[in-house]
Amino acid sequence: LNMSTTSPSTNLSQAKQLISKAISIGAPAYNAGDINKCATVYQDTAKQITSLGIPSALQSDLLAEIENETSDDNAKAWALRRIFDSIVDYTLPLT
Repeated sequence: LNMSTTSPSTNLSQAKQLISKAISIGAPAYNAGDINKCATVYQDTAKQITSLGIPSALQSDLLAEIENETSDDNAKAWALRRIFDSIVDYTLPLT
């Protein structure tokens, strides 16, 4: 994707689609006891989203959690899920 040709709303929409897909894979894995798989799917998705150019407040939260080198998959999965939820709930201000 050429970032200069995509709008913030397009980037946010793409991020929300990636999150929806990640949750559809990660949540059942987590519920089945595969917390590592859930954390890995969420982490990989978070990295994809940071390349989209989402609003800076959301981007900084995501980057901070990606860089958090915790070995606790449960904490990682939940931290990323909370950030994902905030991205899904985010709406761009009217211009």
